[in-house]
Amino acid sequence: EESNLLRLEGRNVEACQVLQDALALCSPTRTPTLQATVQQALGWLLWTMSRVTEGLSHLREARAAFRVAGQIMGEATTLSSLAYVLFKTGKSHSAREMFLECIALLEQSGDPTAPRQALSKLANLERSIGELDASLNHFDQSIVLQNQVGDVMNSLINRIDRASTLSAMSRFEEAESEVMEVI
Repeated sequence: EESNLLRLEGRNVEACQVLQDALALCSPTRTPTLQATVQQALGWLLWTMSRVTEGLSHLREARAAFRVAGQIMGEATTLSSLAYVLFKTGKSHSAREMFLECIALLEQSGDPTAPRQALSKLANLERSIGELDASLNHFDQSIVLQNQVGDVMNSLINRIDRASTLSAMSRFEEAESEVMEVI
């Protein structure tokens, strides 16, 4: 929590030190889930600080630890982070496979709405690589799930992103109509 608060204040170096100190206190045998949680947070923070290699390393280790511990949601969250970092570093096809794996894990969680965020990230990635029909389909799925949980803001964001996919498909009137509804 301290690290998160520091990060929100823009004090990333201090936030990173707090997470590194916390990680030093963790044990892979006594507190594997806690260690994985700290590594996931540290990996994401390092990525935001442009320390990509270190960030990916921590994210991969966190994912493995969550998997060994049988923590589906932790593994899925970490996979989503890994996929996003890979997408942003130009490894879109590897990222796509990870997002699909993440969604499959979330579908196993027992919460039918759990995949909603990963679906929207996947849809944005698919638009960027020209998989426009898949992008549109995944946005549609995400919007339905966002609406089911009453997440109005993310539903609106997904609709704006969906309009971008429609524009990329040269379906300009539909895109305009979507944006006007959002407004």
